[in-house]
Amino acid sequence: MNVLSLNVHGVTVTLRSDRQEFIQFCGRVFDYFLADKAESLPALECEIAFSRGTLHAVGLPCRLATELWIGESQLVTDDPCGLRLRVTADRGDGRLEITGEFHESIKHWVRKLVRGPTHATYQVYTEIMQAGLRLPLFYLLRKWKGLTVFHAGGVSRSGRALLFFGFSGGAKSTLVQYFVRAHRFRFMGDNYLLVNREGNEALAFPETVRLSRFAAELLNIDLSGKRPVHGRYLLDVRRDDVELSAQPEAVFFIGLSKNLILEPVPAGEMAAKIHAMHTFTGETDEFHYPGLLDPFVFKATRESTTASVLERLCKGCPCFLLSIPITSHIEEGYKAVHRTIQSTLRR
Repeated sequence: MNVLSLNVHGVTVTLRSDRQEFIQFCGRVFDYFLADKAESLPALECEIAFSRGTLHAVGLPCRLATELWIGESQLVTDDPCGLRLRVTADRGDGRLEITGEFHESIKHWVRKLVRGPTHATYQVYTEIMQAGLRLPLFYLLRKWKGLTVFHAGGVSRSGRALLFFGFSGGAKSTLVQYFVRAHRFRFMGDNYLLVNREGNEALAFPETVRLSRFAAELLNIDLSGKRPVHGRYLLDVRRDDVELSAQPEAVFFIGLSKNLILEPVPAGEMAAKIHAMHTFTGETDEFHYPGLLDPFVFKATRESTTASVLERLCKGCPCFLLSIPITSHIEEGYKAVHRTIQSTLRR
């Protein structure tokens, strides 16, 4: 078995798989959190086996995931991508043990035909990593450390952070890299961020950055010798560029438009907007199987915890709706964003 060890804000992880390529893929994404050696009793143990050529699930476009209780602490979930997970929670110390098998499904075969085998494999690895690693890790970070995960990007300077919320494809990664490279902000993440219960501290979740060629050229990033991975270029995150925690200075909900818009939004409206986005995307663990391992925590979290964290976060600092122009002069748009943000926060 190939082994990967991580330490994410004090939560230890051991990932095992019979496929070295999958371990290398996860190691590249979680490079910042790599640990020198495996813990004897990690908080999260995940073992994924790959089986070739076996039809496992029909894989309809809608999510077929069936969640079945077995006893009090085990859960089996079948996913349309062909992944079968068995999750075991040790009630004594809150650890999670996950075993999974991937079998090719009709959905996977269709991907191979339409997008090619390489892209299909990349998508499978991403889905397995999300189900078997990210989501249970987010669950443990909340259960053990009181941290709530959000789909957001962030940068910081002098211990104060700008947090950018928004849907995928909304230019969060490009905006984050612009502030890091052009204005020497510290990197906190461009995919996920963590926020404490009080809403007054943001913690980094740095993963390998994925940028389009257009974004890389806009940011004057040298792509010499780099090959795109399914249309995106991978950029490693340097440890010296990362700020692990910072106090939120401003919260932004970003999107794309024809014109630059930066307008203040009431705290309650912003909190509701961000919460609605996460409910719609269903990305965080409270909407997936880890939360179901503890029905009381799951119910409380879904109904109040995330919303209350957002409420405290948004009340503690100014909130803005930010629309970035999609034009041939997008670089000028980013400069205008920076000038506007700076002048607004000085008031």
